[in-house]
Amino acid sequence: MDMIWDIGPIINLNVIEEKLQILANLDIDTQNLELGYYFLCDVMLLMFTEDELVAGLIMYLNALVEHDLPLEDSTMMIEHFVYKVTALDHSVTKPVAIYTYSKLLPRELPFAEQLAMIRQLLANIYELEGSGHRLFKF
Repeated sequence: MDMIWDIGPIINLNVIEEKLQILANLDIDTQNLELGYYFLCDVMLLMFTEDELVAGLIMYLNALVEHDLPLEDSTMMIEHFVYKVTALDHSVTKPVAIYTYSKLLPRELPFAEQLAMIRQLLANIYELEGSGHRLFKF
C-alpha cells in the first residue's frame, strides 16, 4: 500500500495511471482499497488543471468500473466519485458526467441512484446553459 501513498514530487496523468494499475493488482482489504482510490481522487482534485482533471477523472472512473469489486463496494465508491464530480466547475463536471453516464448506463441496475444523480446534474448544467433540449439525448 505504501506504493500508493508515495506519489513523489511530480504528479501527472502517468503517475495516476500507474497508481491505479497498482491498486487494481493489490491484494488488500476493501477499506484500504477504498482509501487508496479516494486518495488518488483527492490528489487529482488538488493538483490537476481542468484538462488534466477531466482526463484523470475519466481514467479513475474506468479503473473503478473495471476493478473486480463486490457490488456494494463499487456502488459506494462510484457514489463517492459522483459526489466529488458534482462539486466541480461545470467545465470539468459536464464532460466527466456525460462520460460517467454513458459508462454506467449498461450497468444501470446496480447504479440507478448514481445515474439519477448524474441526470439531475446534467439537467441543471443544460438549464444554466439554456440548452435543456440536449438533455433528451440522455
